[in-house]
Amino acid sequence: MAVNQQNFDTEQFERDDAVSVSVTINAPIDPSDVSGGSTSGDVAQAAQLIEDYTAEGGGKLPIVYGEHIIAGQELVRKFTAGVPDVLIAFIALGDGQGDLGQHGEWEGALAVYYAGEALSVSPNGSTDGYRFYFGIISTGVASGPQQVDAFLTNVLAYSGTAYIAVRLSGDNATPQRPDRIKGRYKGRKVNIYDGSGNVTSYAYSTNPAYAAVDRIRAYYEHKFRDNISLAQRKLLDKVDWETLGSWATFNGTNISWDPGTGAVSIARFEFHGAFTDEATLADALDRITASCGAWWQDDGEKIMFLSPAERAPVHHFNESNIVGAPHAEPRDLRVQPNVFVAEYRDYDDTYLGIASTPPVRNLDLIKQVGEIKTTRSVTNMKQSQAQRLAARWKRIETDNPVICTLVGDESSIDLLPGDFVMVSHPVLDWNSQLCLVQSITLTSGEDGVDTCEFTLQRIDTALYSDLDHGPRQGAIAP
Repeated sequence: MAVNQQNFDTEQFERDDAVSVSVTINAPIDPSDVSGGSTSGDVAQAAQLIEDYTAEGGGKLPIVYGEHIIAGQELVRKFTAGVPDVLIAFIALGDGQGDLGQHGEWEGALAVYYAGEALSVSPNGSTDGYRFYFGIISTGVASGPQQVDAFLTNVLAYSGTAYIAVRLSGDNATPQRPDRIKGRYKGRKVNIYDGSGNVTSYAYSTNPAYAAVDRIRAYYEHKFRDNISLAQRKLLDKVDWETLGSWATFNGTNISWDPGTGAVSIARFEFHGAFTDEATLADALDRITASCGAWWQDDGEKIMFLSPAERAPVHHFNESNIVGAPHAEPRDLRVQPNVFVAEYRDYDDTYLGIASTPPVRNLDLIKQVGEIKTTRSVTNMKQSQAQRLAARWKRIETDNPVICTLVGDESSIDLLPGDFVMVSHPVLDWNSQLCLVQSITLTSGEDGVDTCEFTLQRIDTALYSDLDHGPRQGAIAP
C-alpha cells in the first residue's frame, strides 16, 4: 500500500548512490499505486514460484522473509533400487548468507512433508527423514557450520544456501517424486535497529521495517562488495533512522483480534514475503511497504518510512504561497473499483492455503454505478491484516474522491508524495483542509524562481483503522 510514491530513476540509483532515486518527481500516481495495487502481480508470482518444485538446473534462489510453504529447487537426487528402494534428494530452499558471509541465514524448518505426511528429523545417514541447513557459509567439509550431509558424503556442502537433505524409502521412494516434498519454513534473520541506527540484536523478525533495511543493506553490500565497511557507512547515512524506528514500533504494536477462538493480541503488521525476480531496490521497498500500508520516501539524501498512522501536516498552502488559482474536482468514480478483495496465503492455515477476504464495499457508490470489483494479491499474512489492507484501499480510492491541483512557490519545494499538508483558499472555500500529496512536478522559471505543481487528495475520513477487521472466517475461495 501507498507505494511507488516517487517516480524513481531506479537505473540511476543503481549506477551511483550519490544521486537519489527521487531526482525528479513528475508524473501523476494512479490511486491503485498509492494503495498497493501495482505490486499485486509480482507478489502473486513470487508466492507461486516458491511453492512450485524446480528440477535440477533451476533458476535464481529466492530471498525469503517470514514464513512460507516452499517446494524448492533440486540440487541432487540419488535413487537406489532394492528392498526397500531408497531415494535421497537435496533441495535448495533459498539464499542464505550467500557469497558475502555476513548475514541472511534462515531461522529453521517448522515442518517438512512428503505427499502431505509429516517427516521426522533424521539423526544419521541411514534413517529416513530430513535435515535442514540454515544457509551458513561452510568452513569445512566435516567440521564447522553447514558440513557435507551424511546422506551423500561425496557432494557439496552448498555453502550459503538454505536447503534440506531428505531420505525416503519403500513406497515413498519408488515413484522417485521429490516434487512431492514441501515444507513450512522461517526465512532470513536480520539486524534489529533502534531509532538511531544502532544494531540492538540479530534475529529472525517479521517486522516489515527490518526487512526493508535488510534490502537496503544488501544493495550496498553488493555494490561495495570489496569494502563492507564502506557499505555499512552508506547504509547508516542513507536511512532516516528516526522514521524507521517509529515505523518499526508501529508495526510491532499489538492490537486485538479474534482468530475464531476468542480475542488475542497480534502484531499490527508483519511481512512474510519472498523475492524471486531481479527486483530493484525500489521494487523491493514498494512490495514491503505495500504489505503494511506504509509509504517510503527519498529526498535525495535520506530514505524515510511513514506508517499509515495519522500524521501532522508538514506544510500549509494558502494565498501567500499558492501561485495562481487552485482547482479541485471529484475523481471519476464511474470507473473506480468499489469492491475490494485481498487474496493472500493464510498465516493461520497449516499449509498457508490461498484465501480471500470478505469483499469490502462502498455501498453508496455501488448504488450509483453498480459493482466494480478488484482483487489484489498480498503476501502471506493473518486474515486481520488482509482485511485492514482491503479496507484501506477502499478508504484511499473511493472514500476521499476529491483531487486538487495547485502550484506552490519555492517554500513547498521540499515536499514529497506521501506527505500530509493543509490547504486554505477562498476559491476552494477550504480552511485548513487536510490533503495527501500524490505527485509533484518541479518547474524552474526563466526568472530563476522554482515552483512546484502538486496533485493533492482531499482527506475527509481517516485512511486507516485498526478496527477494520472481523473475526477470522474459514478460507474463502479466491
